[in-house]
Amino acid sequence: MEIDEKKTLRFNGFPMRVHLWGESFDNPLIVFVHGGPGNPFRHKIAEHLLPLTDSYTLVAYDQRGTGGSYRPYLKPKDISVEAYVDDLLSLCSYLLRRFKQNNLYIIGESFGSYIASLAVLKKPSLFKAYIGYGQMVDDQASLLVQYEETYKSCLDEGDNEAVDILEAMGKPENGKFHTKRQMNDFLYLFYSYVIDPYQASYQEREVDPFYQSEENSASEAEGWEKGKKLISRAFSQAKPAKLLPKEGLLKIEIPYHVIQGLDDLICPALLLPEFMERVEAPEKSLTLYPHCGHLPSFENPARFMRDVREKFH
Repeated sequence: MEIDEKKTLRFNGFPMRVHLWGESFDNPLIVFVHGGPGNPFRHKIAEHLLPLTDSYTLVAYDQRGTGGSYRPYLKPKDISVEAYVDDLLSLCSYLLRRFKQNNLYIIGESFGSYIASLAVLKKPSLFKAYIGYGQMVDDQASLLVQYEETYKSCLDEGDNEAVDILEAMGKPENGKFHTKRQMNDFLYLFYSYVIDPYQASYQEREVDPFYQSEENSASEAEGWEKGKKLISRAFSQAKPAKLLPKEGLLKIEIPYHVIQGLDDLICPALLLPEFMERVEAPEKSLTLYPHCGHLPSFENPARFMRDVREKFH
């Protein structure tokens, strides 16, 4: 592979750990934006998506405050949606200058789809087209869907104690429960009854592969662990994410594509049709993968890579 570079760059005064893979400096760039917040996935790109390097140069990075981009001096005030967007824009500007081209595509995962969408809205001239998966649309609407699905699952399982807990806390209002304890109780039930029963546990899906991958050094693994606490504090009071304006269309100046697993309830797939109807873009599409959850890029990488080649033409 002609390009296989792992390096630390500095943008906006903070370090960013970046890995680039590619077969030619002349190929278009794809920048992958991970979710979480604070859940870097360079190791997953390396494991599943490197066949794309025959036609693209792939770029994955750890967002400020996590993995290889964690530093002990970082404070919660250094972590925000706005900072993540500006860091992403700085990285993309650097890549276009370095590779002396203007063909840069962007792919956002989950929370990263929110950051990438905001970047596209803020500076569309940097990007040729967008793909989001596990697409975030509206945190408030998502939480309500999750509550209803959790309540139904607990009823179906006959867990009266869980049903009582959910009824006592009530449906979320404005994207929140009344207390942090209620949110923690809800998340425990949501993952216990809705997410984890149908797939490997979070430990098997996320934690073990991160630590076992050669992509991540011991210090980067430590940075992921410590960064979780930092980023959790930073976003504890953040407003619920929402991309659509209160009225009218979300006007995007580049092609905008979404690939969503039909079984995704972390960012519920059922919210996507209405969302896409209100997106105005030169080209747009919604592709739904059956029997697929929150991460179609890694659950069905062969199909995902075919769709990337089709949409990033």
